[in-house]
Amino acid sequence: MSSLELSPKIFVGRDEELALFKRMLDSPNDPKWILSLVGAGGQGKTQLLNKFAEIAQARCAEGQDVLVTTKPIDFYWTARQRELGVLDSLATQLESKEEFSAFRAQLREYRDLLIEEKDPEQLRYSALEACALFLDGYRKLSEGRRVVLLFDTAELAGNALDHFWQQVLPELRPNTLVIIAGRQAVSALPKGQAIQLELKGFSPEEIATYFEKQGIDTSNDIISQIAELSEGRPILVALVVDWVRDGHPLSELLAYAQPEFESAMVERVQQLRFPEDQAILAMAHLYRRFNEKILTQVLDLSMEDATHLISSLSRFTFVKYRPAIGEDPGSCLLHDEMRNLVNMSVFGL
Repeated sequence: MSSLELSPKIFVGRDEELALFKRMLDSPNDPKWILSLVGAGGQGKTQLLNKFAEIAQARCAEGQDVLVTTKPIDFYWTARQRELGVLDSLATQLESKEEFSAFRAQLREYRDLLIEEKDPEQLRYSALEACALFLDGYRKLSEGRRVVLLFDTAELAGNALDHFWQQVLPELRPNTLVIIAGRQAVSALPKGQAIQLELKGFSPEEIATYFEKQGIDTSNDIISQIAELSEGRPILVALVVDWVRDGHPLSELLAYAQPEFESAMVERVQQLRFPEDQAILAMAHLYRRFNEKILTQVLDLSMEDATHLISSLSRFTFVKYRPAIGEDPGSCLLHDEMRNLVNMSVFGL
């Protein structure tokens, strides 16, 4: 089996969303300081968040005092589904001069109390004290500086975070811009302070631009067919490009109707080399992020081979890759839409 040359992750379109983000970034005193991005799986929410991070980092490189969470706080992780876990993640990415040292000391005390199984009231007081110390550090950090906070997979942020959205988040003003992406909007956000924007699929013109940037020349009629079959979903458009790069003619793919159109593209996974093929099948079957340690156990690999595999998997258009941040190891997660396709086409689930 040959190793496939897959399409690079190219960003196209989203002019309205990018323009809105830049306007909000330039308006620190606007009462609308939260942007809620809502869209179905495969609409490119995570890629758009990453683009926002690039824009903020570019502003910083140009001399503007802008600080951004370069990797979105992802509520997929259960540790991020609790308030102190979110604050810990923010402190890890934002801290530059030990602004959060008092918060971290209090967080360690809180965790010690958890281990000692102290009474709930003592734990509650310790958690509130940690939150207050975080806010003290954040005010020092954000003074005279624009801070951009990015959050992803908001549909997994449960009721345990209501206090964070309603009470803690408003305390981060006035220099903060918050972007939250998810399949559903967060209902607990401060009233009247958020703009909600629904992400749509790519237009035929945006699909044509994507193909052009990939170096693939095709007709408007074929672009229209791809737009119809993919419903403009970026992940499916990217898989079409992968299909072409693997040497398959577009005419063969476009002869399919839904859902065979999607299934045909998934079959290419089984043409990959070991261990990439088995890793993708395992990620589809076991819905969780895979890091090096998990891969060593599931695929019986050495740690060195597992680390290389994580890096190799990151190039796929349908894999969500997270580099190592703090104590969190680098990991890969199969995109929801791809997971569903693999399970239907390969496992018959």
